[in-house]
Amino acid sequence: MARNFKSSIVKSRPVVAPVALIGAVSQNAGWTAALRETFGLGEGDLIVPELYAWCGAIGTAILEAEERRKRSIREIHRLSQHDVERA
Repeated sequence: MARNFKSSIVKSRPVVAPVALIGAVSQNAGWTAALRETFGLGEGDLIVPELYAWCGAIGTAILEAEERRKRSIREIHRLSQHDVERA
């Protein structure tokens, strides 16, 4: 899976340490070991932030705060409904 991730998602773009791994998958020791091996990262080069589960939400909040046009609650609800339908 790590090799597939590297070839499909990262492609030929360089991976520069340190790399932060976020989300639930960051808690899987096998996955983190496979990523370290596949990308040639040392123990300190692939880090899992203490708040790994919240990083995506924090980033989204920062991006939303920087948006000029604010979304209404109705628009946000419609977006969340769209995501549920896709899953």
